[in-house]
Amino acid sequence: MLSISDLANCRYLPDADLPTVVIDDEFIQRARESLPPSSDIATETLIRPPYNLHPDYARKLAVSTELLSYFNAVVAGAKDLNPRSVAHWYLSYSIGADDVGSSSAYFRL
Repeated sequence: MLSISDLANCRYLPDADLPTVVIDDEFIQRARESLPPSSDIATETLIRPPYNLHPDYARKLAVSTELLSYFNAVVAGAKDLNPRSVAHWYLSYSIGADDVGSSSAYFRL
């Protein structure tokens, strides 16, 4: 460990053996596109049409990319099912989130 008297002798210089890393705009754009949406954006998407989910359900689904991906796959694969019913089933029965949503009256379709 350095003592206080040695700190003045420390020099912070770049390592000459390390090459310069150049990140171009294309790389940044690909990186942005590969990121999942933030939970806030996903929640806003889920409470609007065509999903129209209750905000509590939307927040529960949006916290995990795995939950959201599975939900989207089920909704896309079963176009005759209401997304609210899918969210209710998935959150209530599949992962046991009993406290989601406001009441069962919300799901009377």
